[in-house]
Amino acid sequence: MSSLLDRLKVLGISLKEQEGSSPENAPSVPIAKVVEGKEFSTKDGEIFLVKKTFPQEYRHGVQPLSRRPGLGIIGQYLGAASGVDYSQIVFLDTETSGLAGGSGVFAFMVGLGFFEENGFKVIQIFMRNPDEEPGLLTALDGFLNSFQTMVSFNGKSFDIPLLNTRYILNQRKSPLEAKLHLDLLQLARKIWRDRLVNRSLGELEREILAFTRQEEDVPGYLIPQLYFDYLKTGNATSLRSIFYHNTIDIVSMAALFLFITQIIESPLQYDIPSLDVAALARLLEGLGKLEEAASLYEYCIDRGLPSSAFIKTIERYALMRKKQGHLELSSILWAKAAERGYIPAHIELAKIYEHYSKDFLLALEWVNRAIERVQSDFSLPGYLRKEYLDNLHHRNARLNSKLARKNHHFLENREKENE
Repeated sequence: MSSLLDRLKVLGISLKEQEGSSPENAPSVPIAKVVEGKEFSTKDGEIFLVKKTFPQEYRHGVQPLSRRPGLGIIGQYLGAASGVDYSQIVFLDTETSGLAGGSGVFAFMVGLGFFEENGFKVIQIFMRNPDEEPGLLTALDGFLNSFQTMVSFNGKSFDIPLLNTRYILNQRKSPLEAKLHLDLLQLARKIWRDRLVNRSLGELEREILAFTRQEEDVPGYLIPQLYFDYLKTGNATSLRSIFYHNTIDIVSMAALFLFITQIIESPLQYDIPSLDVAALARLLEGLGKLEEAASLYEYCIDRGLPSSAFIKTIERYALMRKKQGHLELSSILWAKAAERGYIPAHIELAKIYEHYSKDFLLALEWVNRAIERVQSDFSLPGYLRKEYLDNLHHRNARLNSKLARKNHHFLENREKENE
């Protein structure tokens, strides 16, 4: 145990005795007695390996793991020139000695999940003490060799930098750097930011997948302490909940990946809220799939959205159509937003009629409507009111000047015709 404590001190970890506990006298229960697994040998040492297969018919909440939607749009989102294939996807999640990251934090468990013909397999690489880290890293390297695309949840900010650091500290090249990486948290934020305040994995399990964890689950913030307790006592009983937690994290990622993939590929085939459809439209627009995005924007506008989202969606769609040169459609959309008192819509209509249609009189009408709207909206902050009015009065003066010149030319031409 002294070598273990020395190893932990090198890692910057201090094990504090809990009041009332006596690690020396606690019964030792090896991990093999707690979870079904086996010792796994690598060229750099042994680790403990657990495997579990979820059958083809398994449903994770509402999501069957057997459904395999197309991956064309996901591949485009990732920038995968040759596309993405299910056989090349691995889901990764770590359990660590700390929650804040840093060079003193290590991953004592790395869970991997991948699709097979007969279902979905989860592999968990566990180190029974920090001396087994070289073996864990070697085992992870070997398993990852079979995959090109890695999927995580917040992995870009936490799991992957942490593992890369551990490889560096062990003077090894990280196999993670060469993988395509899809962070589901980033994608979830794009899709559900307007509907869900919290986009944690647990919240997405409940709200999107309709999945509820069993009571044996453990809150993530308790996991480091449970591992340290195990290191002190040799009693692995409490680790059962960590293995369950990690397994569900991985399976939930796979289910969420499938759910997101199917609604991205065929959004109108599924009964999803209009807010989600609008978010998918923005996502597709960002990928350059403009006509697909347009059909979703129109669906949302026709179906209805909450007021703020309705304005935001019309604005996004109108600007997209304006960039495409579809000014008539863009004008119709801005008019819908203007009907709801949206001041920028008035200004956009004024721009279109002034600069494209050259209908200065109609442009001036929209400017004057906007001025009236600003002056009557007492909820506007003072700085914004001033900004709007300065802009609108400037437009008003310019349009009146253009109208005066136009009338002058008209009168001159009339006089010439009458000579």
